[in-house]
Amino acid sequence: MQFQVDQLRAHIRDLPHRRSDSPATAIDRLAIKLFSSLGLNDATELTEKDSTGLHARLDSFLYEMVEDFYSLSEFLAQHYFAHAKATLSTHRLQSR
Repeated sequence: MQFQVDQLRAHIRDLPHRRSDSPATAIDRLAIKLFSSLGLNDATELTEKDSTGLHARLDSFLYEMVEDFYSLSEFLAQHYFAHAKATLSTHRLQSR
């Protein structure tokens, strides 16, 4: 997962969404959060079972990661593909 987040972060850095001297965008902040979450969590601790025998910390961590990936996807889609979304919605209306 770290490799994927590293690659994603590198691709996001290359996108034309801001100048280097401007403040971080929501896209930047979420990419940094994903990158940091992986780096700051200990895999051994995350995979420890709780008193019920479940991996509650791992479940929680993965749930949060998935939510952040979805949010990042939405931010990217809104920023870079807003015109395509409108076109798709228009196409759906016309095809009815």
